[in-house]
Amino acid sequence: MKNGLQKIRRLAIVGCLCGAVLCIMMLLTAGLGYLTPASQPPAVTTLASEYAPLSERPTTEEVVLQTPEETHPYSGENPLPMTSRSQLPELPNGCEFVSLAMVLEYYGYPYDSTALVREYCPMGEFLKTDPDKAYVGSPFAGEAGLGCNAPVVRAAANRFLQDRDARLEAKYVHSLTIEGLLGQIDRGMPVIVWATVGMRQDFTIARQWQADGERFSWLRYSHCLVLVGYTAQDYIFQDPLSGLVSYPRADCESSFTALGCQAVILEKAE
Repeated sequence: MKNGLQKIRRLAIVGCLCGAVLCIMMLLTAGLGYLTPASQPPAVTTLASEYAPLSERPTTEEVVLQTPEETHPYSGENPLPMTSRSQLPELPNGCEFVSLAMVLEYYGYPYDSTALVREYCPMGEFLKTDPDKAYVGSPFAGEAGLGCNAPVVRAAANRFLQDRDARLEAKYVHSLTIEGLLGQIDRGMPVIVWATVGMRQDFTIARQWQADGERFSWLRYSHCLVLVGYTAQDYIFQDPLSGLVSYPRADCESSFTALGCQAVILEKAE
């Protein structure tokens, strides 16, 4: 009888201890949020945390340039020294303004890409906007958007530069080929160009709509990136989707033509 009571007491004590441990674990799980798989942050949040803040990104004297006169002449087969930026995950459709942000940083005006969009990118209604006047939709993740053409990027760049009394001005470069843009690279001046993702040779129309009495078409793989160098076989780009990359010249030329031979540079203001 006595032995039976002692066993019962021991079981009661063990049960209390187990209950206390269980309560502590539940409190930790609820308060700290890392003990259970369900409390893990979504993958996109983890990816976003991997991007270093702009102030922490390494720069060099070659990258922080103030005017076109201070750029380094192109030596051939080595890309202009430009810091890469990704449009992911925040701006999956924002290649135009990420490209612009890279060029601005090259000339000594680093600025957060998303802030550049919010402050300087005019956004119009999805499939009801002239892409020469405003961004069609929104470039932000989770929102419907397509993109914009060179006039929007040029105007936004000039507003940004004027707000900072910069000695630079965004201008169109009129050329029917990328080869015709290489003179800018030789002068140490990167060129924002419109082409296709990965220079794909698929020029399928994805969307068509009307705005301001005109009809517009948008290619499925429309993209914007920065020309920073060239070799005998390839053109070299800073691509907001792929980083520093080279593509065959012939593919680049046809993609550039399909997107209307659009190109923008920054040069000394007159």
